[in-house]
Amino acid sequence: KKLLTVRNAMHAGDFLRESDLVTSSIPDNYVLPGSLEDTPANRQALEGALLRVDLPAGSGIVEQSFLRVGDHGFLAAVLKPGMRALSVAVGPASGVSGLIEPGDRVDVVMTERVGDGAGGNVSHLVSKIVLSGIRIVAVGGSLSPRGGKNIAEQAGVDVRTVTLEVTPEQSGVLGTAQQLGQIVLTVQSLGGSHDDLATPPVWEYSVSASDSQQQKGGVKVMHVYNGISGAQDVHF
Repeated sequence: KKLLTVRNAMHAGDFLRESDLVTSSIPDNYVLPGSLEDTPANRQALEGALLRVDLPAGSGIVEQSFLRVGDHGFLAAVLKPGMRALSVAVGPASGVSGLIEPGDRVDVVMTERVGDGAGGNVSHLVSKIVLSGIRIVAVGGSLSPRGGKNIAEQAGVDVRTVTLEVTPEQSGVLGTAQQLGQIVLTVQSLGGSHDDLATPPVWEYSVSASDSQQQKGGVKVMHVYNGISGAQDVHF
């Protein structure tokens, strides 16, 4: 029989793509129950499926070894042990223009206004990375990478939510951040997650030229008179 097998070794939790599949001729006596034959329907069904077990290179694919998108327990199977799934609302800009995919890792940046301006106090905007190296598990309703689409097609996808894989503690941080201010996602480069939490916060007066002038304008000046030598301005 001509069966579907994996080209290279794959691990539990990997998503299957068309490029991962090859056709192998297997004698009937060695065909395992539930093995998938190489048909267009089976190839389509496996696109984006999640492996439940490790598969060595050349292994056949059986029904029990994967979960299809939409199967009961698919999202729970995507999550690592002890992790949680939490969705955040995004727009075209904060969602990286629809180009973000499941499996990408992102930093979560929160921008909030500090101070209420009451009593002569000045309020300022500040941005800070509140979570770093967080794995994307779903984009909109899609839990598998859109590997078959080109960039133009991906950019046209209207993404309104992104689901993140977080620890219970991180879910509290993210929930609080959503209430405090605006959330944006920044995609990390390939090569594993990077912990950017130590990055210092960025205040508006360090970015905006107008705010810098206001800061200068807000400096207090005291005129100190020293007898007949005249006046001296002291800035503080």
